[in-house]
Amino acid sequence: MLLDIEGEMPQSIIEAAKVSIVRINEDMEFTYVNAQFASLLQYDLSELIGIYIPENITPEHRTDSLARFSVFKQGTESYYEEDVEIYRKDWTTIWVEVLVSGVRRSDGTFSSFTATINDITKRKRREAELKSQLIQSKKVKNNMDKFYSIIGHDLRNPFLTTKLISENLIGHVEKQNDTKTAMFLKDITCLAEEGLNLLDNLVSWTKSVIEGFDYQPSYFNL
Repeated sequence: MLLDIEGEMPQSIIEAAKVSIVRINEDMEFTYVNAQFASLLQYDLSELIGIYIPENITPEHRTDSLARFSVFKQGTESYYEEDVEIYRKDWTTIWVEVLVSGVRRSDGTFSSFTATINDITKRKRREAELKSQLIQSKKVKNNMDKFYSIIGHDLRNPFLTTKLISENLIGHVEKQNDTKTAMFLKDITCLAEEGLNLLDNLVSWTKSVIEGFDYQPSYFNL
């Protein structure tokens, strides 16, 4: 309902809009920008007219943005959208969400292109923070997996070996009625068992802190 006879927004609506709106030509140059967009990039209105748009796009996104625009011009779609990082006048960068639409002539070629632009820098920064946190949590998980492996194998083995050897020796010395040695071996066995239980409890506690405790109540006869 707001489009004029050529299928474009009337100039008065564009100028009054609170969203950034620009018009570009087939060579990706600004032919018109509204005050909202000029303010977003910290330019005067007249400074942006005729600027080659890819120069304002960061190198990481420039090639892909040019390719999308080229495909759009040659295709049949009436619009396309992209997220891209662009430069402001002071060469700081912001992320913007761009929706490009076009008005076609009777032969299928475009007579003009209009783009609406929204500043999404805060959202992108938050996404980057979450991604960094995810990477960090994966590193923590990998370290904890190594920790479990060390406890489950390297630390348990000496206690387990000590327990098995002392149990075998107990039977041997008891046959020889060496009660004093048997008593010492039983103490060693007991200490080894306590060490094993301590390690098992440590692993269970660590897992419950990091992964959450799996609560599975059961009934038993006191």
